[in-house]
Amino acid sequence: MSEAELVFQSKFDQEFLFECYGVVVKVESNARGLMLEIQERVRKAFLDRIEILESSDISGIHSFGAGVENGVYFYFEKGSQNSQTGSKSILLNFLESMIRLTVAEHAVSKVFIHAGVIGWKGKAILIPGNSYSGKTTLVAELVKNGAVYYSDEYAVLDEHGFVHAFARPLAMRGIESKDTQTDISVESLGGVAGEEPLRVGMVLITKYRPGAKWDPKLLNPGNGVIEMIPHTIPIRFNTKFALSVLNIVASGTLVVKSQRNDAKKFAKILLTFFDNGLNCDKII
Repeated sequence: MSEAELVFQSKFDQEFLFECYGVVVKVESNARGLMLEIQERVRKAFLDRIEILESSDISGIHSFGAGVENGVYFYFEKGSQNSQTGSKSILLNFLESMIRLTVAEHAVSKVFIHAGVIGWKGKAILIPGNSYSGKTTLVAELVKNGAVYYSDEYAVLDEHGFVHAFARPLAMRGIESKDTQTDISVESLGGVAGEEPLRVGMVLITKYRPGAKWDPKLLNPGNGVIEMIPHTIPIRFNTKFALSVLNIVASGTLVVKSQRNDAKKFAKILLTFFDNGLNCDKII
């Protein structure tokens, strides 16, 4: 760390220490107003499922810093300055993203998969995918068709392969602009959020392509795990546990792969397909 960084970081007199999914996180700042906004962002990001801690004398803390000086906002990670910006919103978005990722990577007894999740007739349908893959749009249409909302961001799996609700507001793009996300409540879609953990009924590996034909293939458990690995957040930090949970899911349900067309049309096709016993013409 440079001398300038040390001088600036020495001004961090605000501290926010919390635990979430067994992960201890500390955020420091030199500005009370900024710290209050950070706390609000963290509470919202994790649906208030955080425990405020008093003592910082705890092992395994993941430490972040956020400060402002002369109109410039600074971000620190592990004691060193990582970046700076003139925009408070950019700083807060980036800090929130890094904290969410840290919790998802190191969560105790849980495996976070980047996926949309809905409940249908007592079973969960997982839809793994990266950002801009159309997860949220498809989840929203499934909810409009009667599915129970569980998540548009993370499938949170326990050691038995059950998925737990992470029902934050849906982050919909295209309402204000193509790239801007707008929080939409599930109630505004006419739906409800799930509460009870569900056994996974299907993992759907899909990607939107204009004019695509629904041509489902059933993957064997090994290929199912391979398809889920790129979306499994703790795979580098807790490989053995993550693979164990993925194997439980892939062995106990059906993993289906196909491209899809428009989400509004496809939502009905998918639910009918699920109801009809997942009739696939080929196992790969």
